[in-house]
Amino acid sequence: MKPITILLALLAIPSTLLADAAWQRDFDALLRKYVVDGGVHYAAWKASPADLAAIDSVVNRIGADEPSHLGRNDKLAFYIDAYNAWIIDLVLRKYPIRSIKDYAPLYGIFTAKNIRLGGEAMSLNHLEKDLVLAGIGDARAHFGLNCASRSCPVLIPGAYFGSTIDKVLNERARAYMVNPYGVRFSGNKNTASLSMIFKWDADDFTNAAGSVVAFIDKYRQPPLPTGVKLEFQPYDWSLNEAK
Repeated sequence: MKPITILLALLAIPSTLLADAAWQRDFDALLRKYVVDGGVHYAAWKASPADLAAIDSVVNRIGADEPSHLGRNDKLAFYIDAYNAWIIDLVLRKYPIRSIKDYAPLYGIFTAKNIRLGGEAMSLNHLEKDLVLAGIGDARAHFGLNCASRSCPVLIPGAYFGSTIDKVLNERARAYMVNPYGVRFSGNKNTASLSMIFKWDADDFTNAAGSVVAFIDKYRQPPLPTGVKLEFQPYDWSLNEAK
């Protein structure tokens, strides 16, 4: 292909598509630098003026962009990355903290309209509950969204992209079903101690698979045995800081 033809093809791509790819690539690089074993090196990140400016740039571009032009998988990746980027940015602004519950009022980091997407001020709860879970309707998104806490499904060291999101969300769902914070099974008692996510958002999993246990068994190996008794474990809100 001649250089002029390549240039014309690039000019034909909507600018928003190029911007989406740019901020997601930048976010991906930051995660690869600071995320280890599901934890974040917040202290090192906070100590780097360049990388603080970089995450601010990422969320500023998210705030100005919106994904209405994207297909389903690209839109889901956009929303998950937007949520994870914003919560990291909010934590870094207040760091050092021991828990996101240190935000006032209690759980205010989720309920306040302290983020922007597509030029609209909104809360993290609105992004998660309305745009991702109700809007797209994929219960696996629970395992991509990270609330900066120990009991959350872990933050992966990289961004989500539409081209691989089905594969990666399946991997994240399988990982959470054998993570003690997600599903802790006791064979002696035939009891499964589940994350509170499975209680708070039971409708998402029931709508997807018929029941919470059926959803878990879809991704868990070995599956939970017939007649298993369910209980819910306390949620650990301590910060997901890398050890």
